[in-house]
Amino acid sequence: MNQLGRIARYYRLLYSLAGEERLRPATVFFRTVELEVVLSEVRPFGRLLDVGCGSGGITRVLRPFWPDVQELVGFDLDGGEVRQARTKSLYDELVVCPGDRTPFPSGSFDFLFSNSVLEHIADLDSVLKELSRVLKPTGRFAFTVPTANLPDLLLGPRLPATLYLPKTRTAYVDEFNKRTDVPYYRSLEQWEELLRSSGFSVDRAIPYLSPVEIRIWEYYANSTGGLVYALHGGRKKLEHIEQNSAALSRPTAVSTFLNLLLGIPVLTQGLLARQLERNPSAHGCVLITGGRR
Repeated sequence: MNQLGRIARYYRLLYSLAGEERLRPATVFFRTVELEVVLSEVRPFGRLLDVGCGSGGITRVLRPFWPDVQELVGFDLDGGEVRQARTKSLYDELVVCPGDRTPFPSGSFDFLFSNSVLEHIADLDSVLKELSRVLKPTGRFAFTVPTANLPDLLLGPRLPATLYLPKTRTAYVDEFNKRTDVPYYRSLEQWEELLRSSGFSVDRAIPYLSPVEIRIWEYYANSTGGLVYALHGGRKKLEHIEQNSAALSRPTAVSTFLNLLLGIPVLTQGLLARQLERNPSAHGCVLITGGRR
């Protein structure tokens, strides 16, 4: 795909994601960068399992770009999220279950997809072994995860966030991790070892979210959702604040415009000409692809 095609796809993603988030335009930016990489590198097919599907918001955006997916199945531990996913009429099957005890037969999926889910799981070994079990011997997978580099790449306390967020770097990073709800950061080497020990083979590790993109994301995260989070005393997750507010649970012209406006920094920082570095240590996240061993 040429650069104009990528820009058009980028804004299509941005517009689709803008309707999913109201309090978190920074999340729209983050996900747009992430999903653009997914669409550039991943070609799902056949019967696909959406691992930790949540409300289905991410897959709703991706599904039009996946013509070779014949059947879409999702599961999540959160029954409320699965209920939301059912309202989208997107999945052929949805299940509420833990990741290490799914009801699916062995070798029943052609493709496994997981977007920013595995970093939330403590006992990852048992979950990955279960996912390997349900994947066909010829099946493929694609997982996106943050790496251990991400906290070190944060810019740290800066105005205006220092008016309402922690002022020391250690406290700031701890609060940022709590707010973004990422409890487990693992290095690329740790991710690859976990996957291989669970029966997967790793083909590629494609880094994304450059330092410039991280700083754009961080600035907007602190200036929007971070402010709302601080006003609620840091006691509620942003999605819960959003769900409990009738005014914030509906997309508005203003929120959509602000979300779309976030596309401008990406273009100005070099989508037209940038060459993505292939050094994972210079990026905060990685897309890992492969298959069964």
